[in-house]
This record gives sequence, C-alpha cells and structure tokens, in this order.
Amino acid sequence: MRLGTEARLSALTNAERARRWLLVADDPRWDDSGLSGAERGRVKLRRVAWLAELRERGELLDTAAAVLALGVRAELAERGWDHQWPAAPETAVSGRWPGARSSGWPERIGANLPASLVEQVRAACWHSSPIAELRAFRDAFPGLLTGRRLREYNELSARVVTPGDIWRAGYQRVLWPDQGDAETR
Repeated sequence: MRLGTEARLSALTNAERARRWLLVADDPRWDDSGLSGAERGRVKLRRVAWLAELRERGELLDTAAAVLALGVRAELAERGWDHQWPAAPETAVSGRWPGARSSGWPERIGANLPASLVEQVRAACWHSSPIAELRAFRDAFPGLLTGRRLREYNELSARVVTPGDIWRAGYQRVLWPDQGDAETR
C-alpha cells in the first residue's frame, strides 16, 4: 500500500468505531438491561447481524475489511467487472503473476474479505489480463529481450491487472477519494 494508508485507515476505522458505539447506544433495540442471559444472547445476535448489514452496504466502515470491500466493489463496478466470472485457475492463487510490474510498496495491510469477493477479483483480473499471451510470448522468446521484442513484452505486461492492483485501488477510492486513481508510493 502507499505510504500513509495505515494512518488514514486507522483514523477512519477509529472514528467509525466511535460512531458504531453511538449507533448501538442510542438505539433502544440493543438495550439488553434487565433481560435474561438467553434474551441478551438473542439481542446480541440481532445487533451483530445489523452491524454486518451496515458494513455490507458501506454504511459502517469500522474495520479494514469494510473499508476495502466498499472500495473494491466500486473499483469493480467502474471497470465493468462487477459480475460473475469463470473461476481463475489454481495457479492464479498466489505468487507473482506473469507480466506483473508493481512491487516494493511501503505498507502492507491485511483484511478478512468475503471469499466470494476475493474470488471475483482474482477471476476478473485473470480473465481481463493477457496472461496466456504473455506466457506464449515468453515461450517463443525465452531469452533476454531487447528492441522490438522488449517493447512488445512491455505493451502486453502493461495490460496486466493483478488483485494487488485492485486492493490498492479499493483503499485509494475510500481513503484518498479526491485523488482519483493516482498511484503514489
């Protein structure tokens, strides 16, 4: 992630946690005083489900996952990728993708995203990037590339979009909304 992402994310999620506390405290549905243990448990389950719905709709951004999911869904929609895709091959799960150019980001942030969103991003990236063409190109020209061949490879690799690109764009949309798609390290 770009430098400053952790600080902005922390400021946003801390403010949203405080807002969550007020949302719960001000809503009589969540007052469990005087209730039995079983009744308190039922109230808690309803409250947890309600908060999860707020996060899913992007109305509560109290976790890194909620922030990232909101931004990623917006990024997918803007790219026209917000639909079902054929599954990406198992080789797309980890490691560096063919043609991937980005590396060396100064911050790393983990987020527990829904598996369906992770799979959608992975499949969209895989099927929208010229992975097969890059592999065929490198098979045809396995050595050091120069001149025209290097330009051809660079043109192909410039069209590769990795899941990491989408995760960074998701945070960018929410944490730096006024800066568009500027990718700064």
